[in-house]
Amino acid sequence: MNSYAGHESNTWNSLEVINSQVAADKFYRLNKQARLSNLWNRLTGRSGTLLAYQLMRPQAAKEASPSRGVKEIPVKSIVGSVSRYTDYDRQFRPLNPALKNRWINVHVLSEQNGWEPITVHKVGDQYFVEDGHHRVSVARHSGWEFIEAQVVE
Repeated sequence: MNSYAGHESNTWNSLEVINSQVAADKFYRLNKQARLSNLWNRLTGRSGTLLAYQLMRPQAAKEASPSRGVKEIPVKSIVGSVSRYTDYDRQFRPLNPALKNRWINVHVLSEQNGWEPITVHKVGDQYFVEDGHHRVSVARHSGWEFIEAQVVE
């Protein structure tokens, strides 16, 4: 009985290592694409980073916004960030190499257990991430169409 339990544990660890390597490869590919795109955007005078919530809603910090509860929202409708708009490009590819370890862990979690809803602010039909940037990035680049979010309007 013990040898079976040990075998199951070794199999689980092997799968976790494989999942981590797949996630790391995906992170490096996305990071490289984001950095190249960012360079091109700088050369052409365009902005390729996420939209800044403060620029869309200058009074946002002063206003109390009601929560609309947890909803499934389209991942493609998430276009900006409340505070981390320079960490990702417009396609939610990670620009900052320092995001790697957390991004990989979130990717592995998405395949094992899932995660908590993200927190977003809604402006019109667009959403701005307050909490859950890594989860949005992983979801978007794993082909998810919808993600659970605590929506604040």
